[in-house]
Amino acid sequence: MINRFDNFISDKRLGLVSMFKTILVNPAYVLSQIAVKDKILFFLEMLLPLGFLPLMTKDWQKWPLLIPFVLINLMSNYKYQHSIYFQYTYGSGVLLIYLALVNFRDMKHTFGHRRKHRAGYDGRAGAVCACGLLCGLVLTGGVMYSKSNYASLFNRHHGEAAQARSLLEQIPRDASVKSSTFFLPQLSMRDEVYLLTSSHPADYVVVDLRKGYEKDLEQILAQCQEQGYEPAGTVDGYVALLRKDEE
Repeated sequence: MINRFDNFISDKRLGLVSMFKTILVNPAYVLSQIAVKDKILFFLEMLLPLGFLPLMTKDWQKWPLLIPFVLINLMSNYKYQHSIYFQYTYGSGVLLIYLALVNFRDMKHTFGHRRKHRAGYDGRAGAVCACGLLCGLVLTGGVMYSKSNYASLFNRHHGEAAQARSLLEQIPRDASVKSSTFFLPQLSMRDEVYLLTSSHPADYVVVDLRKGYEKDLEQILAQCQEQGYEPAGTVDGYVALLRKDEE
């Protein structure tokens, strides 16, 4: 997965070592790779609901917890790594939430010494939380609206998806399978499951027939036929199941 940091690797022979060299030699270039529209929007989506609390500290010992957020999410030009809709925020997001909680606790403790409010509470710390909550609600509403089309997609393709699951259930549990990416969950209880492009031999092949999902679809089907796979079932325009010819 080194190619996800190609924007920092000036010498392919050195791999990730070249990346760290770029960071040390040209920090201005690093900032130019981070300060782009999509990443700034992602930065706000991650930190606004937390009231920017993860950044509100002068304790240098906490700053290393921000490294995964910067390195994995902001530095890479792989578009999915700076998107709240994909799994690449799970680890860094947890660290941001932890920092927000710890820094909020420290803010209350500091303000509690400066101003003797009830239960050590300070209005500024509460305002930060209220602002974060409001931003979180607005962001949640925006996300739900932008993804509402999934409900209509589910209704539109529910029948085909049910047929596809029924077709894939016909594959014996002890059989090895090569499959297009989006059908791997339905095959996950088997011991041998490989990506469609794998060179491993397999008893069955599952090919995604949906438009735009599988690159070079016709070529893939032709290669499967050349390798001795025969049709074992299909859901038109959705998925094809091929079985290895035992002869």
